[in-house]
Amino acid sequence: MTFSNPEIIEFSGLRLRTAASVYVPHEDSFLLAEAARVHAKGRILDLGCGTGIAGLAASQNSAVTEIVFADVNPDPLKLAEVNAKENDLKKKYSFVQTDLFAALNGQKFDTICFNPPYLPTEKAEKIEGHENAAYDGGSDGRKVLDRFLKDFDRFLAAKGQLLLLNSSVSAKDGISGNEQTRRKLEKKKFKVEEVGKQGFFFEQLVIFRAGVNVVEVF
Repeated sequence: MTFSNPEIIEFSGLRLRTAASVYVPHEDSFLLAEAARVHAKGRILDLGCGTGIAGLAASQNSAVTEIVFADVNPDPLKLAEVNAKENDLKKKYSFVQTDLFAALNGQKFDTICFNPPYLPTEKAEKIEGHENAAYDGGSDGRKVLDRFLKDFDRFLAAKGQLLLLNSSVSAKDGISGNEQTRRKLEKKKFKVEEVGKQGFFFEQLVIFRAGVNVVEVF
């Protein structure tokens, strides 16, 4: 893979290469990565891995045993592998190209980390090439998010947890995107808490930590 973007991102002792065709970490990425560093445990799925920042941050937690980096596009997987090697990732790790859970064949994870494409995107706003998948949330910002929320719990271990980046702009029917996602998680009988938050004049980003309604998860 050719790194046409020379920018190096530093986070929590990690040095991450970037590439023009891969989403460069921003505030949303750092929020999720910090939540993963603090809360991740067991076997981790870094879904939509990009540079691999969430999975690599999770590896700094002694409770983490394995990281599976997954993305719908090949470039992020190649870049995440480079970053895993250059940061001397000592935990067991692997890479899977998949559209959400399609290629994961019923695998179970103790922690699923996901920063979905959440920007409301009209046809004229789409980006050419693979990187569009990192931004394009469909007309209401929930195209990928709601697909994920429908099925993710089938891939959680019995006491597994979700660490999900969510934005208030991923909204429809006049309800904040954060409130809509919380309701969907609670409808599945999940306990939900916010473990990260950052506000901007146009949106509120949160990290939802969700698990089955048993005390052991939290």
